[in-house]
Amino acid sequence: MSDVEWDFYSHRQAPGALDIVWRHFPIVEQPDHPGPKPRPALVRRVFNKEGRVYLEVCYGTSNLSKYSNRDLYVANLNDMIEAGLYQATVFHLDRTVTLPWSKEWFTTQKDGRGPIIGSLSARSREYLKKLVGRRSRQP
Repeated sequence: MSDVEWDFYSHRQAPGALDIVWRHFPIVEQPDHPGPKPRPALVRRVFNKEGRVYLEVCYGTSNLSKYSNRDLYVANLNDMIEAGLYQATVFHLDRTVTLPWSKEWFTTQKDGRGPIIGSLSARSREYLKKLVGRRSRQP
């Protein structure tokens, strides 16, 4: 991914780890191009590379049939509200990508919210911590 082609947001606008953002996750066939349908993503890590902000994000979907016990499931109404989610969402912790913090990859929703739409609740953070701990002990 070349920095030249992306319209980066300012550093001050960057989300933090465990924020929820609205983004165009790349499709497998075109990993260097924003996907066609925006979806929520969980920010795992924020870092600076050559003066630009990049985010490591996990794929989020409301397609709950793809849920496994290795994924973060956010379905409690209060947790969804704090995360800025309209519906129950699964974050696939094994499906992560690093993307430039740019207008091409991260966008607003139809209602004007975004690209940062919320943050994981304390309860969801605790669940994620337990989930990551359990995953690290599994073969």
